[in-house]
Amino acid sequence: DHVRGADHIGRYLAATKEKCVVLGGMDTEVKLFGYSDASHLPYGDSKPRLGYCFYLNLESGAIFARSHFATNVSHSSCESEVFALDETIREAIYLRGFLDELGFTQKQATVIYTDSVSAKALIDVFNVGTQSAHIIMRLNYLHEQVLLKNVELKYVNTDIQVADILTKLLSVPKHRQFTEFLLKGHNGVEPSSEPKAKPAKVKSMYKRDHLTGSFTHKYNNKK
Repeated sequence: DHVRGADHIGRYLAATKEKCVVLGGMDTEVKLFGYSDASHLPYGDSKPRLGYCFYLNLESGAIFARSHFATNVSHSSCESEVFALDETIREAIYLRGFLDELGFTQKQATVIYTDSVSAKALIDVFNVGTQSAHIIMRLNYLHEQVLLKNVELKYVNTDIQVADILTKLLSVPKHRQFTEFLLKGHNGVEPSSEPKAKPAKVKSMYKRDHLTGSFTHKYNNKK
């Protein structure tokens, strides 16, 4: 297994030797932001895979990326996303302090992009109920960081959720797209998207007679 793993790594490095992280760019402002994502129940132990990454500006590649399994069992996909956001925000607090020591004080809240509407609402509004009481300590900490304006959670559609590549297998086009985002950045374009609206239910223009089984038009009584 070790030999096969080493061979796989060697072939991977040989095939991707032209790829590299692009740092810097025309944007001289250091403005930390990141992505957070989780893959709920990828295996049988009910422990989600967490992934997150950070950038210094919109024209630079990622300066930090991590993917690993959570140590705790998750009860829902929302809880898995909360686990990921907890680690992401703690890393963001550390990076903000590190940048401050280097002279790049972050004057605004660090934006964290997530594709979980429910986890974002749970942290922002802090509407804790019986289903989330067991993670109250995590939620207290995350909500506090939002109130202190150290971080700001923003929704981003799954189609442009860069951290998705760190939590699950993707299609080849999607994998290539997010690889470019990680290595080369956003080309100066800020990610932005709104939650997809649920499609409206189409109501039938006919009603069924339960006695005869026939259908009658609701307005002109045509059968």
